[in-house]
Amino acid sequence: RRISSVVRKEELNILYDSKCPLCLYEINFLARRDIHGKLLFTDLEDLNYDPKSPENGGIEYALGMRKIHAINLRSGKVLSGIHVFKEAYDRVGLGW
Repeated sequence: RRISSVVRKEELNILYDSKCPLCLYEINFLARRDIHGKLLFTDLEDLNYDPKSPENGGIEYALGMRKIHAINLRSGKVLSGIHVFKEAYDRVGLGW
């Protein structure tokens, strides 16, 4: 299933907790290396976070806080745990 008919340059939406120092460190690390804009970062702590938004893959706040998640914005596939890092690192050219 496609996320939207809107063409996006981002390929992967990473859901993260901005109140977690380690999480924020990793997000900043990835953002600095994302020179082609392939990653989208969505803060679960944002008051406007909407799990029903297609790019958020239906991930409710509580689930997102238990384990890191990402949504492939081309296919809609939801990834979690270590698979998020593999996909993110691949997209910024770091390999795994």
